[in-house]
Amino acid sequence: MPYLKEYSFYCPKCGDVVFFEYEEKDDRCQVCGHKMLETPHEYELTEKNFFTGEFDQAERERRKAVWEEGERRFYEEVISKSDLFDIDLYNRKDEIKEQNFRRFQENLAQGRAILDGTDKGNPYGVRCPYCNATNVKKISGLSR
Repeated sequence: MPYLKEYSFYCPKCGDVVFFEYEEKDDRCQVCGHKMLETPHEYELTEKNFFTGEFDQAERERRKAVWEEGERRFYEEVISKSDLFDIDLYNRKDEIKEQNFRRFQENLAQGRAILDGTDKGNPYGVRCPYCNATNVKKISGLSR
């Protein structure tokens, strides 16, 4: 399999950093919706270069320290200097990501329930007598 270059992008508003193995990506931040920018090459860190492979404990610790120092330098020299930077969003970005992920999982579960015919949003508590679907609605004599 050919090696894919890993690209890193950051949000100048909330400071979120993401990695992609291709150039085509979602160009909006998943935390705040702002347009993501490509990380300047002098600050570029790639997960593949730092965390892929077998290393002894000392090498893992060394790589982790180098990674954290690079993140700190990038934050201090680039992200925090942005005119758009919002420290509140930066401090809450992990919480916001977690909320977005939970919402995504709930939507996915609801979609599966609708497809399976077991949607829990059925206010009538009835099932279709033909397919057992629960995504049904009450009909009147005129709407039959």
